Amino acid sequence: MNKQDKSINSIFFKVMVLMTIAIVLVIFMTFTFQYIAIIRSNTEISTRQTVTQTNKHLVSYISDIMQIAETTEDLLFKTNASNQIQYGLSVMKSSRKDIVTIDIFSENGSLLYGTSSSRLRTQTEIIGQDWFHKAFYNKEGYYFSMPHVQQLEKFHYPWVISYSKAIVFTDSDGNEIKGILLIDINYSTIGNILKSATIGNTGYVYLIDNTGQIVYHPKQTLINLEQFSEDLESNTKHLFGSYYSTYKGEKRWTVIETVEFSRWRIVGIVFTNETITNAIKSFLYILLPILLVSFITIILLANVLASYLTSPIRKLEKEMEHIENSNFSAEKLGHASLEVRSLAKSYTTMAKRIQSLMQDIVIKQEEKRKSELDALQAKINPHFLYNTLDSVIWFAEEGNYREVIELVTALAKLFRISISKDHEIITLEEEFEHAKNYLIIQQKRYVGKFDYEFSLPQELRYKPVIKLILQPIVENSIYHGIKYLMDPGHITISAKITVEGDLEITVSDDGVGIDEKTCNNLLITKKAEHDKSGTGIGVYNVNRRLKLAYGDKYGISILSELDEGTTVTLRLPIQDDIEPIKVAKK
Repeated sequence: MNKQDKSINSIFFKVMVLMTIAIVLVIFMTFTFQYIAIIRSNTEISTRQTVTQTNKHLVSYISDIMQIAETTEDLLFKTNASNQIQYGLSVMKSSRKDIVTIDIFSENGSLLYGTSSSRLRTQTEIIGQDWFHKAFYNKEGYYFSMPHVQQLEKFHYPWVISYSKAIVFTDSDGNEIKGILLIDINYSTIGNILKSATIGNTGYVYLIDNTGQIVYHPKQTLINLEQFSEDLESNTKHLFGSYYSTYKGEKRWTVIETVEFSRWRIVGIVFTNETITNAIKSFLYILLPILLVSFITIILLANVLASYLTSPIRKLEKEMEHIENSNFSAEKLGHASLEVRSLAKSYTTMAKRIQSLMQDIVIKQEEKRKSELDALQAKINPHFLYNTLDSVIWFAEEGNYREVIELVTALAKLFRISISKDHEIITLEEEFEHAKNYLIIQQKRYVGKFDYEFSLPQELRYKPVIKLILQPIVENSIYHGIKYLMDPGHITISAKITVEGDLEITVSDDGVGIDEKTCNNLLITKKAEHDKSGTGIGVYNVNRRLKLAYGDKYGISILSELDEGTTVTLRLPIQDDIEPIKVAKK
């Protein structure tokens, strides 16, 4: 090996190592500082701001509800006229779509004033509800319930959050009355406030009470279906503030704040993976100029390097085009690397060897194909020839010379096509004629056993087909269909062009038919299907010849039913017309 010899591997290794080290160092140093700063500022600050702002909206709404409660108490203080109180409550409810009901109950559960209908539940049922008795005993003097289905009116079940408060007022007679003020809030109103809070693409905000139970969650439906669960346990350890945690393999940043007046807590969740993505986006803004410069540099270097390394390979490619003329030489590659020149020498040896082997294979395959066809055509069963000549002798002894002439003529024509080794392709008309001569011979032997008919359209007469494809099928019809009939049978041979544009030849008989097992085996087994009276060529060999000549798309299909008959269909491609083959008489 000379000092000038340089391998592709060593060139790429040195260049790529230097470039990779430089790029990795730049990316690593920049990414480390930017990532730490962005992840902390983007996650902690933005999440806390979102939770705080949502908390303010929620507190503002709760204050509005409590203001309505104070307005209702003022109304009871200013007047004890039932119609005025009732009118005031109706006006307040109608002005707020988020309020379902505003009712005032006595301490025994009877409705004194309110917007509910007269179809109320019993006093016992009213007193037994959670919002009723907790309003009396809650130390704040009022109570916000968990979300629940309203149980005031029959046949009316809205989903609400109840605000209830113990109140004292005087009736029209001046009697002091202790009661419960109930304001039912539409649950969706609270949900809309929290739903409007967005934390990135996957973060969310939910609401819990002082016991850790969920008041609202954006994924409540999935929680009810047990397809999603929330990390409520960590909320019991952190009453408020912020912290990192891992739940079900996902890292999360959690912010908790207390909602004033309600003893609720608002919880904000953001997933760390999302914040990393945001940090990477921010990082790319800084890294992009560096990457751009590096990328341009790499492109230029790679272009120079590729040109240097691939020019010998391109020369090698051009030289390979001359391999058939044996003009290829590795010495013409100039400054090519050691690997390229070794490849050229190996390719030269391999190509010459493959070319020699392919020529041998082509010759052997051609010889094998011809020998198989010769053997196939030579399989005229001696029993068939013997029986035919025996029939000739019998007709001659009887003095029936016309039958002798017809029989010998048909036999001669049959053998002219069979032994014409120089003509593998004949016209469809000649193939029909060959089958007809075979049927003439068999009809003379089996007098009155069957008749036949041919149907060949004029435009198909000179279509080329490989020879000896119909006679084995006709033979199969006679020996396995017609032969066992008590009455005379019928054989029909026809040809047509299919809708797909193929040539379809059909041989049908009304014989005894073939059972399903035998029918399936006819096309897949090399075992002779016929008895000793036949030619022995067989349906299998015909099908194999068709597929070898035209491809797997073509061949034979068989449809048969016992006691009904058999139809054999040969499918071939349509080709241009040819001239009939004239077999010389010897």
